Amino acid sequence: LILEHGVDARWLEFELTETAVMRRNDLVKQTMDALGRLGVRFSLDDFGTGFSSFVHLNSLPIALLKVDRSFVGGMEQREENRKLVHAMINLAHNLNLEVVAEGVESDEQLELLRGFGCDQVQGFLVSKPLPVGELMEFLLQATGCQLGAVL
Repeated sequence: LILEHGVDARWLEFELTETAVMRRNDLVKQTMDALGRLGVRFSLDDFGTGFSSFVHLNSLPIALLKVDRSFVGGMEQREENRKLVHAMINLAHNLNLEVVAEGVESDEQLELLRGFGCDQVQGFLVSKPLPVGELMEFLLQATGCQLGAVL
């Protein structure tokens, strides 16, 4: 479908959970390799909550790690969470992976993540989930573009 419809695959990213990968590891790896050759990127979602994260980091074409909100959410109160998140970011960067922190809801969390060198954040601090029309307006306002300039 990517080739048939002329989609630029560099704009596509699939999020995979460890559970999904573990169920049919060989088939998943073959599919990921084929899509990766077209330019599709993959992220490992909810990193740190499963049992075989490190195996997947070595064996699958993952470009991003998504640090689970359960670690990010407790950073302000728990030093252990701060240390774990910082270690996950360092690990990912040492493996040439980008990092997305999930569930960012406060300025303090954002500042900690910036200090740790986190590449991207997602959560209610940035925006609540939006329908497509509202998302377009949000993006246009955030980038300062006019609708005609985008079209």
